[in-house]
Amino acid sequence: MTNRKKPFFAFNLWLFDLTLTALSFLVAYKIRAFFSLSNHLILPIESYFWMLALILPVWAVVLPVAGAYPGRAFGAVRGLSVSWAVVFLLWLLFFRSDSYPANRLLFTMTLLIDATLLVVYRYLVLQKGNSGTDRTDP
Repeated sequence: MTNRKKPFFAFNLWLFDLTLTALSFLVAYKIRAFFSLSNHLILPIESYFWMLALILPVWAVVLPVAGAYPGRAFGAVRGLSVSWAVVFLLWLLFFRSDSYPANRLLFTMTLLIDATLLVVYRYLVLQKGNSGTDRTDP
């Protein structure tokens, strides 16, 4: 990949990571709505959009700042690890009280699904980049 294409590739990767995060939220809500828990009411999805409005900007800033989009494979893995450490700390701060029991479950499920999707997607991107099948440069 040429140096000219790297910023475009990084932006697309960042945009797709945010898309996967939004998808993770929707999947987590559907899973949570499918299983009923005693004493835990599931509200319409619109009631939980504030969580998505919190998660997306955090990811939009944390992932690039943590170095999740450099050209080397190690940098991408390190960047995801640092990003998850920051998000985990935010999770601990946000949910240290018992006032959000249903929200805590949905938020945790979103993070777990998101972690899985981001790691699998990043692994596939790195494998494709290492295989040399996507090289079109002379």
